[in-house]
Amino acid sequence: KCIMIVPDHYSYETERKFVEFFGGIGLNNIEVLTLRRMSINFLSAKQQNHLTAPGKIMLIYKAVSAACDELLNVKDMDIKLITSMRFLDVMSSLISEMKRYLITPEILFEKANALTDNKTLKNKLIALSNVLEKYLSYVEESGCTDSEDDLFHLANRIENGTEFDEN
Repeated sequence: KCIMIVPDHYSYETERKFVEFFGGIGLNNIEVLTLRRMSINFLSAKQQNHLTAPGKIMLIYKAVSAACDELLNVKDMDIKLITSMRFLDVMSSLISEMKRYLITPEILFEKANALTDNKTLKNKLIALSNVLEKYLSYVEESGCTDSEDDLFHLANRIENGTEFDEN
């Protein structure tokens, strides 16, 4: 069996070219996969418990609320604003992007402490670091995985040699 790994936007085009090349008789034991689809195929065999989108929002809400409790300067009006659905959606996207680019709470905290001239930005980075740290700990406690971690789990399994044999 041959696995062709292609970027997300080329999977359909590549499959179509293979079908044309083989005269419409199928892909002849060739599987065209994107990295995302590959991680879903291989990791679903291990029956990972993924957080659903609402589950992720609930954990983000819990993390934001816990972070607000620790901050002394958060007012009631601010709490209503930052726990609104729109804010939580933005936070979900932000957390996904930070995970995608391997941004950790430690990196955010380190960058915040390096700032000397912009106190507002420094405070925001520290708060964001706190929220991210709490979110990650809640995900770990839940026994579920965030779908953003699938590619990293797959990379670890490939690197450790547990996904493919030497052929």
